[in-house]
Amino acid sequence: MYRQLLMWHTCSVSYSRRFEVWLCVFLLIAGSGTLLFAKPQQSVQRYQWPTLAEVLRQNSAPFPPDVNTAVTITSFDTANDASQFVIAYFEDTGTDSLQSPLHVLRYDRAARRWYHRDFRQGETKAPFSAGLQPSQSFNSDCLGSASIRAVADRVLVSTHISPSAECTMILGSNLTLVSAFSGWEVAAIDSLILVERSEIHFAATHPLRLATIDLATGIEHEIFPLADDQFGIQFRQRLGAIADHTWCREHNASCDPQQVSMDLGKVAVNVEARAVAFEVTFDSQGFGPRAEREIGSEKCFYLFELAPTLRYRQFSEPDMQLMFEPPTPERLVQTENLQRIFANK
Repeated sequence: MYRQLLMWHTCSVSYSRRFEVWLCVFLLIAGSGTLLFAKPQQSVQRYQWPTLAEVLRQNSAPFPPDVNTAVTITSFDTANDASQFVIAYFEDTGTDSLQSPLHVLRYDRAARRWYHRDFRQGETKAPFSAGLQPSQSFNSDCLGSASIRAVADRVLVSTHISPSAECTMILGSNLTLVSAFSGWEVAAIDSLILVERSEIHFAATHPLRLATIDLATGIEHEIFPLADDQFGIQFRQRLGAIADHTWCREHNASCDPQQVSMDLGKVAVNVEARAVAFEVTFDSQGFGPRAEREIGSEKCFYLFELAPTLRYRQFSEPDMQLMFEPPTPERLVQTENLQRIFANK
């Protein structure tokens, strides 16, 4: 409930790729205008972060031993249910910067036991590629404002690196580090999670990449984009044919149709059928005014059955409108629709 009040943190969790920079600028001006435009000697009132003790009381969690609960915490998140309480936080230093370490605490309500782990700068890294050439890939540090998800018997701690990049640490129930990946979880089917990969924020385009990660085995599978995606292929061909290369040179844009921007929309899952459906919007931004004017954007829908074998189907927005009302990913993963769709081919 506190974390959205930190303006930089609000920027870091914005998922509207196209407008996020301007949203961040607006939030910074609206939320801390006195800081940006303050007169000399004018004091700036900072947001009052809570103490760890206050958060523990609000979540009906006991105080952990050997932990300073009187400390003021910042850029934190919690996960709280009948079985456990988890919190990840930084200690507030009175400045706008985050100081290592990132503290993670987990309380096992059944065992009445606390677990504690500190993550220091440079300790945990995740491979970051974002469609770069292998020689340009690098490891990103998992340090930033935190968000938490409890999935199966794992704790996912995501740290926000930029509005388009996160590092997610997969922790065991005792907070041991299992692995880390660049990106964030967008859906879960038992111990299988669907993740969106990180992107370079200040780039002309933001290609979408999705993968599944089995939290039990650590096995990762890249599932999107699809090599034989007829809608993606057709969109890229039209975009490549109309791209304004003069504009691209002037604006330092690659105009590479293989790097077209895609935004992930709604996501729906059917846990019993181990199926996931999502909508993707292909966008012509980064290819010049003519491309945006004549091609604009197109929405498509994708349905994946993840087990026992991987199968998928693709649908254009007009096809979805003929099939369902309303045309949503939720309709695709309904059991009766799944059976009909995969029986047709």
